[in-house]
Amino acid sequence: MLVSSPRFAAQILTAQGDRLYFDDVGCMATFLTRRKDAPSRAWVRDAKGNWVTTDSAHFSKGARTPMDYGFEFSETGPLSWTAVEEAARERLARGSER
Repeated sequence: MLVSSPRFAAQILTAQGDRLYFDDVGCMATFLTRRKDAPSRAWVRDAKGNWVTTDSAHFSKGARTPMDYGFEFSETGPLSWTAVEEAARERLARGSER
């Protein structure tokens, strides 16, 4: 995946040792929801360009992201990775994933 805006980038390390990159946090959540298996590790970019694990990341909703999921990393955001995953599941159920 070509990452057009590093600010919203995300990546996973699969159990097989492959690194997969995404241009939108929501795309990564949708990919993981479809696969139904947990990656070895998963990260998102913070505002300074550092990689932060999804377990410790917080998010805000409402940003204009590359694939229009709207989630962005936020130091004090009210949402956890679980909220991003839930939004991906809902989008898949509606058939409106990108």
